[in-house]
Amino acid sequence: MRSDNEQRFVRDMCRRLVHGGEPTKQAQLVAKNLRAGAVMATITKPKTYCGDLEHLSAALQPLTKEKRWLVWDWKLRTAKDGTQKWTKPPLQVRDPRRLAKSNDPKTWGPFSTALALVLARRVAGIGFALANANVAAIDIDKVRDPNSGLTTPWAEELINEAQQLGCYVEITPSGTGYRIIGRAVGAPVQRKFTLDRKTKAAIEIYRNTERYITISALGLASAASCR
Repeated sequence: MRSDNEQRFVRDMCRRLVHGGEPTKQAQLVAKNLRAGAVMATITKPKTYCGDLEHLSAALQPLTKEKRWLVWDWKLRTAKDGTQKWTKPPLQVRDPRRLAKSNDPKTWGPFSTALALVLARRVAGIGFALANANVAAIDIDKVRDPNSGLTTPWAEELINEAQQLGCYVEITPSGTGYRIIGRAVGAPVQRKFTLDRKTKAAIEIYRNTERYITISALGLASAASCR
């Protein structure tokens, strides 16, 4: 996905949200369900939403040939103020007991090794390192009810636009968001736009930056390639 498309996505969607008036009933219902789920998430380990990792979409197949793969598992972290949050720290495929680094290729590995760890249930999922990969991702967080699949309307619009451009879109492992993945060139980009402080709904943009993205294989529709 090209940088001008990224900018247009975020600019248009932020404008629509700011000037769109009161939230729709659908958006209010999604927010209510997400708040209820957030309470439970601090008590028990979150459910991992995952598709068929052994048979990834054709759009993701080129990425499997690169040695940029990590794994991750749920870890409960406690902040200084005592609040707790489940996180997904990157782990090395050679030894999932050790942390991986998004800026250190020596801690990455092949897709096959990452996949084997998930199939053996030693970790929760797989991830891909973005640093200098010519890959961009747009995360749309806290916009989907994982139980009903109900999605905030503005997020649905963004997803539809991405699919029309031929980008690959999948549900994130938490089940509460989406990720758009595409090919991109240019300087590193890492930006976050919080769109609703109550629900914490946000858009995050990553391109060639020192971050990793999870891969769930829960693609919304097939795509010929990561454009």
